[in-house]
Amino acid sequence: MSRNFSLSSAQFTCLVAVSVALAASTWYLVWSERARRAAQPPKRKPRAKSDPTHDRALPPELFALVIDYLHSDKNSLRTCTLVCRQWLVEARFHLIPAVELNRLNIFSFVPLLQNSHTSIAMSIRTLTIVSLPEKNKAWMNPLIPILGKHLQRVEKLTLMGLKFSQLDAEATNSLFKDFRALKILDMVDLMFITFKQMIEFISAFPSLETLMTCRTEGASHIGDASSHQLNHQPATRGVVKIELDGVTEGRMWGISVLLKRAASRLKELKIRFLDPGLPNGVTNVGLSHLDLGSNTHLHSINLYISLGQSIGSITPPSSVDRRYTLSWLPTFLRTLPSPSVTHLRLSMILISSTELEFAMPWAELDRVFDLPQWRDLKEMEWAIETPALLSAQAGIPRGSWEDPMDVLEGVEIAVYQGLRSLIRPSREVIVRCGLGEKMWTSVDIDDDYGFILPSAMSSIHIYPDEDGVE
Repeated sequence: MSRNFSLSSAQFTCLVAVSVALAASTWYLVWSERARRAAQPPKRKPRAKSDPTHDRALPPELFALVIDYLHSDKNSLRTCTLVCRQWLVEARFHLIPAVELNRLNIFSFVPLLQNSHTSIAMSIRTLTIVSLPEKNKAWMNPLIPILGKHLQRVEKLTLMGLKFSQLDAEATNSLFKDFRALKILDMVDLMFITFKQMIEFISAFPSLETLMTCRTEGASHIGDASSHQLNHQPATRGVVKIELDGVTEGRMWGISVLLKRAASRLKELKIRFLDPGLPNGVTNVGLSHLDLGSNTHLHSINLYISLGQSIGSITPPSSVDRRYTLSWLPTFLRTLPSPSVTHLRLSMILISSTELEFAMPWAELDRVFDLPQWRDLKEMEWAIETPALLSAQAGIPRGSWEDPMDVLEGVEIAVYQGLRSLIRPSREVIVRCGLGEKMWTSVDIDDDYGFILPSAMSSIHIYPDEDGVE
């Protein structure tokens, strides 16, 4: 049985209209969704949940470690500064050299620090403030607090020629409190109001590791700060390295205080004594204050001593003052409390080798190195400077001074004959004798131009063998 369906013309027209309306609505919805999606930014595809780095940012220390490998590639570092803000800061650390400020350029540098569109202050790790030879230093007072506010990441600070008596309270407080990240402090020609103020300044930096001073002292008498007062200071107990230059007779007590304050943390000590031929030069009496009794972990000692007259005023060798000897040296080395020193360097200015033979108490020094506290000594260096060598380095003809190689040969003989305890079979010590800081063992001095041609360094090796000497 079949059924016949028939639509009237009105019904057919209505059906077609409904179909067209449904198609138009569907097309409109699809078009609207595509337009909405096109207006939105594309979304990143999420990482798989099994990825250990999912939703985790890399620490900035890793960026710094990677960029550190490019420290010598300036072009690559400049490219890194364009990647992102974090890379800009790390790359600038290697691109920006040490900043040195004085009265001539500081007024141009301070506006750069205060500009909100630059982050250069975050990249400066080394800062030098120089006070040029001038009577009025008042220009520092408003500027030092600004430097302290913006340069709080400085790790090495060098101060040259500052007089704290000319700084106001705000500038002084800024120097004491703002540079908290400081690890290296270099003070050159500084004049504190009192010696106690100097100790307080050195003790103001909790992260300080290296202290270097040259011609720095308190304006008033050093006795204004007793050891009882200094014991209440936060201390230089974080300092592991101390370098003292231009040490005079009047500064000897202060050095002994610093050594006691550094205590067991101190590992490296370097002292350059002022020439005894100059005013306020060191003498045997002044050196009696030195004591290493608190420095139980000292590894390296470097003493720079001049046995002749002032090299600056070149005078004939016959005018040498022979009243100065090294009788204090064995006493000083004997104060070492425990066997910790492995390297000892004695840098000396000698007119001739006979100066050392006369000044050094060899028998007493030899007995010192036989003590238990010196049993760990592995290396001993004798770095010799002579007037002829210094004159040649300055381009001055050496004149009538003794040849440096003759002086060095005499020193080697004196050391070999004087320090017999280091030659025992039970000891293994390397003794080096050389010229200058680089320990040259051969020099060629041109009398006309003063050129120096060093050769490779050689050494006197002392090892235990059947004869006791190699």
